[in-house]
Amino acid sequence: YAIDARGQAGQSDAISIVLPERVFNHPVARAIADARKKLNTPTKPVVRDVVVALRDLATRPSHFYDDTVVFLALTVSASRLLHDKTEASIGAVQELLWETALRIEDGEFAIAERDLRKIQESLMRALQGKADSAEIERLMDELQRALDKYMSALAEHLKKQGLEELPINPSRFMDATDLQRMIEEARELARTGALDAAKRMLSNLQRMLDGLRSGMQAGKPREGMAQAKKLMDGLRDLTQRQQKELEKAFQRMQQREGAMRTLPPQQGGQSPDAQQQRRPGRGGDKGEGEAKGAAEQEALRRDLGRLMLQMDEFLGSIPEQFGKAERAMRGAARALGEDQPGDAVPLQTEALNQLQQGTENMAEQIARRMGGTMGVTRGQQGQQPGEGRDPFGRDPAGALGTAIDDGDVKIPDQMEQRRAREILQELRRRAGERYRPEPERDYINRLLRRF
Repeated sequence: YAIDARGQAGQSDAISIVLPERVFNHPVARAIADARKKLNTPTKPVVRDVVVALRDLATRPSHFYDDTVVFLALTVSASRLLHDKTEASIGAVQELLWETALRIEDGEFAIAERDLRKIQESLMRALQGKADSAEIERLMDELQRALDKYMSALAEHLKKQGLEELPINPSRFMDATDLQRMIEEARELARTGALDAAKRMLSNLQRMLDGLRSGMQAGKPREGMAQAKKLMDGLRDLTQRQQKELEKAFQRMQQREGAMRTLPPQQGGQSPDAQQQRRPGRGGDKGEGEAKGAAEQEALRRDLGRLMLQMDEFLGSIPEQFGKAERAMRGAARALGEDQPGDAVPLQTEALNQLQQGTENMAEQIARRMGGTMGVTRGQQGQQPGEGRDPFGRDPAGALGTAIDDGDVKIPDQMEQRRAREILQELRRRAGERYRPEPERDYINRLLRRF
């Protein structure tokens, strides 16, 4: 029965249900899981039977791949049950037996997956509780190490399953560098005090990993995985090419500004056209570099257009970021064609930012599509507005079971993150200047406490 805040009591009939449990296929793992379950009622006869069973399993190491870790876990568990029958000891033995069964069934992958989820949960709690920056940095470091271990264990697990020979497998579809970059971005957001955006970034990471797990649980590549990988590879290549074009345009702009500084002062009789030519990043005879840059930028725009058509065919929609990137590319190509690298650089920067955000959006949509319903918390393609959400219009659960990813938190782009870092560094510099008035330094310190 239950009692509400007004003291009203309600009662229902008792209902017996059977809770779902993990199914183990390996016979030794299954025997260990059965022994663990028996310890839920640790009477003396039950404990004695479990000890006998564990010792018997330990005498046949060839049945569990001669794994020394498994052998030690079985013998330690049996000895502890013999000499310490307290509730705390039995609970510790059950946890050890569970990890041992997972190790036999799935190898290091199951343990790495569990460790990764634990550190994700710890980090999310730290961000929600506004822990100090040192603790968040420590947890970010642990998350990176756990992710490295997980991806290595995943590759080994796929190899054992015989999936490494398939043309596509989940670990190749989702590049580990993409996941590590998301962690680094979350770290930078946390450093600048944007905790909600950091949590949103970690939510995206969790959703992508959930989709990866779900696709792997299918036991074979899902339909369309090859096309998805081709799309993602094309987007990554396009983003790298855009980065190079931005760097080249920026270098040309700097070279022109340097050349302008070496020119003699303006003569009084110069025409307005000559003055226009002297402005940094503008004017002068159109160089071969600008003409080539305009052609390459236009080629990038056309390639993006072809990828957008493939996206529409594959997903039935195109993330809006790619439309913004295409428009920025068009403007950059026009500016380069008019010999104005100074005008092209901000447009190319915008195109690059939109490509990066759109690629993350695309990866998330593909992960949901490949993952089906397992581990996916957001609504699927084709749902009506409001479907997959709770009565308050929120996602039923964001990453790690929290309803934080409601789509209302904007993740700052790279330019905004860089600007936030610059402001933070300037505040720290001014806080260390003892000659500043006390009220000003107090105000600066109050601002810094927000970070």
